[in-house]
Amino acid sequence: MPFKTIIYDLGMNAFIKEIKKLKKNNKVEIGIWSDKKRNDGLDNVSLMTMHEFGYYELPQRSIIRAGTDINLSEAFKQISNEYSLIIKSRSNFKELFNKNGKFILDKFQKRFSKQFLTPNAPYTIRKKGSDTPLVDTGQLKKSFKYKINGK
Repeated sequence: MPFKTIIYDLGMNAFIKEIKKLKKNNKVEIGIWSDKKRNDGLDNVSLMTMHEFGYYELPQRSIIRAGTDINLSEAFKQISNEYSLIIKSRSNFKELFNKNGKFILDKFQKRFSKQFLTPNAPYTIRKKGSDTPLVDTGQLKKSFKYKINGK
């Protein structure tokens, strides 16, 4: 009696096809890319760097490092779920990158609140009329973007 081979493809072929579509070094980048000067003479990259690490009398107010660290496991869980959808041909890597970019961007922007940041000094509160750290015009918060790169 001859052997009969039955192959059940549970999505691996579709997954491999998606992988082959990827460009080398595809990645999601999240940050500030504009060096456009603000009304105060700084650019948003410099201003965020000063706040991220602390500068002179400015306290350290981490948006990027803390926003990444605290949300890393949730981001990996999201990526894992998206991989499952790719294997089932219900998604693709572009969608994975977009969802991950939006997720982390949202987490960064939510860190612009009193809940996460060192309070403003009384002088700063009087000067800007608000006790919310890092938010005056909202320009810095809005300058965060994400993009998908593939070199």
